[in-house]
Amino acid sequence: MIKNDYADLPKPNPRTILKRELKKTLRAARVTDAQGRKVREMLPVKHEMVDEAGNGIFEVIWDHIHTMSLDHAFSAFDQRDININKQKLAATRDLQSCLENNPHVAGHKEQFQFDFMTEELEVPVVEQVEETKGPNKPR
Repeated sequence: MIKNDYADLPKPNPRTILKRELKKTLRAARVTDAQGRKVREMLPVKHEMVDEAGNGIFEVIWDHIHTMSLDHAFSAFDQRDININKQKLAATRDLQSCLENNPHVAGHKEQFQFDFMTEELEVPVVEQVEETKGPNKPR
């Protein structure tokens, strides 16, 4: 693509590269707690903000697991819980599709029992009900 001028290579932005490296370093950092467990040293929380132009932007705040505030801890684990539930739903959907459409695994459904599997995959249907127009209300 580059030889035939179909696309140019993106120009490296030092700030973007440094942010990416810092994020990888913070995610990889581990510490051993007092009970001997190896845990993530820094936990992120994603905050949604709006800039002066009205654009929605996300700011990620990292804090140390043993000194973070209660608010940061609650937000970090709440966001993690939401992500885990989304991953469970996606994995269950993928597995069901594989079991129903892949001839190589047909008849082996009982062997595919995992902890992530959830019973309820159906998205609840929301029914809209309009307000009934009474004699005193305009139609």
